[in-house]
Amino acid sequence: MRGIPTSSLVKAEITEKVKSGKTSVSQAAKEYDLAETTIYGWFGTKAKGEPGTLELARLKRENLSLARIVGMLTLEIERTKKKNHLR
Repeated sequence: MRGIPTSSLVKAEITEKVKSGKTSVSQAAKEYDLAETTIYGWFGTKAKGEPGTLELARLKRENLSLARIVGMLTLEIERTKKKNHLR
């Protein structure tokens, strides 16, 4: 059974928020009172084996998170080296 059609402006707003990582599909679905599958359907899947828009957004968030972790660990290592050097 189909519900009320979603306007193209709302679709564009939601997909942009998800693509940019500002919100997740589940958060957008709750906020706009839509089914998650509806939003996933807007993105579709690529038959060529290339990552889709959602996968790219997820990978960008993961990459940023990992870069932060590497940065923190690098600082921690440098502090430990300096501390040991001063002894």
